[in-house]
Amino acid sequence: MNKEKIAIILFSILGIVIVIDTFFTWANIGSEQNNLTLGYCIGFIIVSTQYPTMTKNKYVMIPFYILVGQMLFSIWFM
Repeated sequence: MNKEKIAIILFSILGIVIVIDTFFTWANIGSEQNNLTLGYCIGFIIVSTQYPTMTKNKYVMIPFYILVGQMLFSIWFM
């Protein structure tokens, strides 16, 4: 496997984990992992500049868009 495929798999799994973690936090189950979210965002920016085709992968972008939607929802309604 090349580095780009590994990055796609990693960011797909991390994105799904962070989305589920945020839903659990809203339901008062556990605590939000802020360091994981921060690392995901910084890593996403760095890796997407190295591999621009990564942003065309739906398994990477759908969790990212859900994360952005959760953030906007938190800003406006909570």
